[in-house]
Amino acid sequence: MTKLMDLKIDFAFKQVFGKAGNEPILLAFLNAALQLPKEKRITSVEILNPEINREHI
Repeated sequence: MTKLMDLKIDFAFKQVFGKAGNEPILLAFLNAALQLPKEKRITSVEILNPEINREHI
């Protein structure tokens, strides 16, 4: 049996929903979680770099 990643772990969640190229997955998740009416659904997202460099700490 293959062991899957636990998406409740921050690292796993970020790998699935926070990577550039995974915007369709993030959109589907947000619209499903928020249960928005069809006319108010989120249609696009932009994933920004979430890393904080030392000079910004």
